[in-house]
Amino acid sequence: MAASSKRARVDETERTNVPLNPSLPVVLVAPEQLHAHRSLLRGRATLANAADSIHFSKNRSLVFQFVDIYDLVTDDIGKFVSCTLKCGICRKGGGWRWVKGGKAKGSTSNIIAHLQSKHSAIWQNAEHADWIAGGKPLKDQKPEIPSDDLDSNEAGFHIDEFYRRLTRWIVADNRPFTQVENEEFRDLLTYLKPALDGHLVKSKAIRDRVFKDASTVRESTQKYLTSLSGLMAISCDGWTSSNRIAFLAIVGSWITEDWRLEEVLLDFVELHGAHTGENMSIAVASALTELGIKDKLLALVGDNASTNGTLVHHLSASLGQSSSKLRWDPEKGQIRCLAHIIHLAVMSLLRSIKAVPTSTDMHDFDPKDLQLTPEEAESFVAINNTEALEDDLNTKLDSSVDLTSAIDKIRKISKLVRSSPQRMELFTATATQIEEWHERKSRDENRSYNRKAVKNLILDVATRWNSVFLMIERALEFSEAIDALVNHPKITLYRPYGLSRSEWTAVAQVGKWLKCIDYDVS
Repeated sequence: MAASSKRARVDETERTNVPLNPSLPVVLVAPEQLHAHRSLLRGRATLANAADSIHFSKNRSLVFQFVDIYDLVTDDIGKFVSCTLKCGICRKGGGWRWVKGGKAKGSTSNIIAHLQSKHSAIWQNAEHADWIAGGKPLKDQKPEIPSDDLDSNEAGFHIDEFYRRLTRWIVADNRPFTQVENEEFRDLLTYLKPALDGHLVKSKAIRDRVFKDASTVRESTQKYLTSLSGLMAISCDGWTSSNRIAFLAIVGSWITEDWRLEEVLLDFVELHGAHTGENMSIAVASALTELGIKDKLLALVGDNASTNGTLVHHLSASLGQSSSKLRWDPEKGQIRCLAHIIHLAVMSLLRSIKAVPTSTDMHDFDPKDLQLTPEEAESFVAINNTEALEDDLNTKLDSSVDLTSAIDKIRKISKLVRSSPQRMELFTATATQIEEWHERKSRDENRSYNRKAVKNLILDVATRWNSVFLMIERALEFSEAIDALVNHPKITLYRPYGLSRSEWTAVAQVGKWLKCIDYDVS
């Protein structure tokens, strides 16, 4: 399923200068909304853009997006008298004189001729974007010039494109806006492009651009979603940041006319007040209404938290009052997350066999946990690492360990092994010696032996059942090394937690159960 889905990227509109759907119906929109895409056009003038000035802002001609204002002259009360317009792409030549009124009044025809002659690809793409934004039928659209066809000199460094990419990196990598004020970072950029020296913007400018770009993308997304002929499913999930701010994510999924599964983040809002289903329903209803897609709602997917039942009840009432075309049936249209159901079932199994503490919060679930890899699990560390304080000759039992649970004893041994570099080194050396012994024995008996690469033990996170599986799987792989530590002649720290042969057999059986589930889920 995952391989067939396509997540709509928020930067796709910026890269192509066209909305998400190339075949929208004709829609009458306000001029500001109609031309919102122009601020992201490739090759747009950036020094003193005429379209951004108060003197040309009311002129809707596309050509003003690509020229900068020079030699501006105003009268005593600040009204425009004259200026020189220069191409913002090549900045060559003397430009075009523009005078308000009179015989010398400027004309856009010469500027357009220059753009068509010297920068044809950029100009045709801009015209194409205007046609799309205006909702022109597909048969009337002009063909888009592929980016690959752009002249290499023309498609070189451009300050506006540089800031677009810088902004996208800051958002995608979750960087602070103040990153652009870091002296070492600025030094790197000016080394790569000396012309940037003295022209790099501050954090506020990046912040403003992020919000401006987000607004533009949201407008095009709204226009696309309202044009969908089919229905849509949404999924909701809450999340609390490290600084204790609660958020609600709302994702929309739908099937396209050519049978592709697509999804997009509809909203990511801060939750105020109690995290009740009623509060969440207000946020969901607001997002659906703002995007104009409440009548397209077919299903709501969520985990098995009780708040989601309340959310469905209040959302149904709210949408039902504001729309007579609502197709969503809250009784049939609430879909409980299958991955969360599996999580609850597996956690119940693990708790019943004492594989996880009884105090474990079974409802603590993150769908991303299903993609956990052994390499990621190896990075898990104990919260307090009190095992580092235990002496190697200690034989005193840790009262927090349930000796009737073989898996809990494995957990304790993993903590001890991972508690210091010296103990990890001892485990690695022990496992290596065992592998060398097997290799020599196989050679003496004239049979083959596949020597294992020695890896460290894994420590689980009790709320993530697949991390318990990975911990068990790794312990079984190096059970001989664990037994060797337990029976070490000098180090007695591991002895209270040794596993009998029958316990290893039971652990292997649990590992088989979890492996079947892990295979089916992934």
